[in-house]
Amino acid sequence: MDMEMDGASDGQAGRQPLGKRRRGAGEVVRKDTKRKRAEREERTKAQRCLGKDSILVGPEPCGYQQLKFYEIEGTILEQSAHFGNRLHCYDSLEARSGNEWDLYDTRLRAGMTGIVAENVRNLWPRVSAQYRTEEEKRTPHISVQIITTGKQLNDVLTSQKMEVPAFIPAKSTLGESFQKDENIPKSIDAWLARHKDTDKVAIQSYDMKADKDNDLLLPTPTTIGELKERQKMRLTAEGTPWNCLDVGNYTGSGWTPPVIAGCDLYKRSMNPAGSLSRTTHDTLSTEFALCATKGAMSKFHSDNGLMTFITNDHGVKIFYTGHSVAHMPQEDLDRFIEYGADESQGYSRSFAKLRLGKGDSIILPPGFVHAVYTEEDSFVRGCFFLTQPNVPWAIRTVRFLEDHPQCTNDDLSAQVFATFAMHCEHNIERGRSGGQLDALLMERMKLLAWALQAFVRGKPPHLDKTPEYMEERRVFVARAKKEGWVKELMTFGENQGKMSHPT
Repeated sequence: MDMEMDGASDGQAGRQPLGKRRRGAGEVVRKDTKRKRAEREERTKAQRCLGKDSILVGPEPCGYQQLKFYEIEGTILEQSAHFGNRLHCYDSLEARSGNEWDLYDTRLRAGMTGIVAENVRNLWPRVSAQYRTEEEKRTPHISVQIITTGKQLNDVLTSQKMEVPAFIPAKSTLGESFQKDENIPKSIDAWLARHKDTDKVAIQSYDMKADKDNDLLLPTPTTIGELKERQKMRLTAEGTPWNCLDVGNYTGSGWTPPVIAGCDLYKRSMNPAGSLSRTTHDTLSTEFALCATKGAMSKFHSDNGLMTFITNDHGVKIFYTGHSVAHMPQEDLDRFIEYGADESQGYSRSFAKLRLGKGDSIILPPGFVHAVYTEEDSFVRGCFFLTQPNVPWAIRTVRFLEDHPQCTNDDLSAQVFATFAMHCEHNIERGRSGGQLDALLMERMKLLAWALQAFVRGKPPHLDKTPEYMEERRVFVARAKKEGWVKELMTFGENQGKMSHPT
């Protein structure tokens, strides 16, 4: 019927709806109708992939700037190739009214490997729209960058401050380069079988099993043998999930991507040839590997102030990412400080949900608050690193975590301060040669850099771990804080962060 009306002749077009049409317009309308029918069919297919509770928005032409939108449970995710494949979350369609829409990219379907969006209130019902102001509802407050090549990643890491997480799909040139190790375990049992029963493991201490009357704290496994017993209980009865935070090197080789290693100030500050050298024994490893069973959950926390790279080798991990502690709304920051990792409810803004399937990777900026849920038994590996444009942000994060250690599940490394000192020391010399620092400020900064180096290096012998030596170091740190040495130097580094970095 629509086709017949659209194709009516001029003589039949006296009715108001068709009164303004001219010869040839019917053909245009017929093409337009076919286009819309095809789009409806495509929308139906995509809707089927997304699920019955999702709403697919679009499509309309949008010129050279191709925008991709989809909505899941009330949150819209926007991908703009024109703005570096950045994704933004909005809370309502009204937030984007007046803008054209494009079809959802089927490579990022919900339920498949890729990006999905979800409000915290859908996970923890107490969170609702009443916590957000009208202005916040119309502000894109969560972003995710899509990185597919090594060149893209290098540009992001070296030329700009990384303000949002980066998602690296497995089915991309860069993602495929991370998955060339044949030693990746095929299952939890296969990994356990590789080890002796007496081998040590580190497991999250707050694994709990709840019954009707109270919470029963299960004994924390400390060896592979105990973990095997827990695994049997998990498979045959109502055993709780477990989350190993340090499972050693299950691939047999290092895994820091070359593009990251090439611009990592943190690793460079460990170089024995550098001005802040430390012994191998006293150097924090930058790489880590994790293993978790289905249902394990790490609550909201911030890492140790550095940037974090993670690639998922097996199973499925869900990352809920929100904001850096440097940019959190004050009400959320106050709540995070008060409850730390013990509370996941009541935050005023949404959190993006990133689903990492096999081979997917993510990079988190310094201080980015996140929670992690294991949807399927999973193995992940990663590393900590820091790039020059992100030094100011890292400094701000470390200052925050020093005052609020309950907000991180990791220890602050002295090596972090070594990185800051190296960065500041370089810029002091550069500022002097460029006439950017007066003599008094330069001498003051050099003194502070020296004091910080003394803290990082420690006194000979480097391997001295006696209580007396550790107490001496603690007293020095306390004095440095009291006198404002560390804060003053870090403020300088934060303010001068865009100047330069050692080569």
